[in-house]
Amino acid sequence: MINWIIKPFRITYYSAKDKKTITRNGLNDDKSIQDTTKADRAFYCYWDVDAGGYRKAMDSWTICYKVEY
Repeated sequence: MINWIIKPFRITYYSAKDKKTITRNGLNDDKSIQDTTKADRAFYCYWDVDAGGYRKAMDSWTICYKVEY
């Protein structure tokens, strides 16, 4: 289990379902997880701040933490 940094971030990944690249505002919490499926595909589950629910990025993603001044 990864010790998450509770910090807002922006995540970008390709959605095979929507066939496009998606960028969302996210947040790590105690239910966030990064693991692999039984089919050996990497996934990252995070809280989607805008939609108010959990989302899952599959295979590859990029996370940029927001800078707060």
